[in-house]
Amino acid sequence: MDGLRITEIAIDESSGWLHLLTDSDHAGCCPGVPPTSVETIRELYSPLLVGAGPHERERLWHAMVARTADQKVEEPLWAYVDVALWDLLGKAVQLPVYQVLGGFRDRIPASRHSGSGLADDDVIEAAVTAATAGYWACVDAVPRPIEATLDLALRIRQAVGPDFRLIHDGGGRYTHQEALRLGRGLEAATYHRLENPMPATDLSGLEALTANLDLPVYTMNLGRDVHRHTVSLLARNATDGLIVSVPASGGITDVIKLARTAECFGINCELGVDRTMGGYVHAQLLGAVRNAHFFATIETGEDASEAAIEPLRPVDGLVPVPTAPGLGLQEQVRG
Repeated sequence: MDGLRITEIAIDESSGWLHLLTDSDHAGCCPGVPPTSVETIRELYSPLLVGAGPHERERLWHAMVARTADQKVEEPLWAYVDVALWDLLGKAVQLPVYQVLGGFRDRIPASRHSGSGLADDDVIEAAVTAATAGYWACVDAVPRPIEATLDLALRIRQAVGPDFRLIHDGGGRYTHQEALRLGRGLEAATYHRLENPMPATDLSGLEALTANLDLPVYTMNLGRDVHRHTVSLLARNATDGLIVSVPASGGITDVIKLARTAECFGINCELGVDRTMGGYVHAQLLGAVRNAHFFATIETGEDASEAAIEPLRPVDGLVPVPTAPGLGLQEQVRG
């Protein structure tokens, strides 16, 4: 593998697939690249990648992060290249990525997320279906006034019974006082936790909210400065858990760093819904970390994946981690 060298970053603008071509038969892949980012990715990272190999991932990650900051690019565009580097490494050593990362499990409990545009009865039906199918939890993310949200929460609880885990995703839209009122209402409905109640940048508000609720509060952490912001959240006890996502929080390397940091603080690092990569990247990550409860699936009436990939689906409430070398994506492209 030491002799394996990258020769080109090739991106198909129509499909959004990025390929790290090499001087061998192996190529690292990543789907979901936005058309508007194609040229920026090529220009930023080709000088760093060409001539390097997948065994230099950590050095390349630091170089890509630094170059992104130097060029004042706000999005963590290195994520797509980082994913492809891990895919390339897995193919080179003939192992799935989750085993290269350490390997903790080969099946992941699933949660079902109701889409934000669903009617109340559809949200309730989704929760009942999830409970019946053996899912770990159901997450409602319906944007409504607080009283309507709490009324719906009580109706969902009545429909699924007392033991099934329920989670509300607030979409980061509440003030501290609103989130506190919402959280106390969800406590009365015996919800499992509250996600994204306030903007992640409101550290003081999140710190106060976490201190004043018995209900665990999880915070979405995205963007180029996700590592620095995570340190601030954890140092101030401003969250009971993290929620991250590829590519919005960076690549596989970023999420592993964040998950290990969270584990040191005794908290979970969950992965949000994957809308661009069919769930394959998140599944490989979740197969390698202990401190995450579930694989997030979404029900919107439409296919949740925006890429031309057949998405991973739960079987009896569990999502199997793909076992083909790399991400397991190469034979899953839709015709």
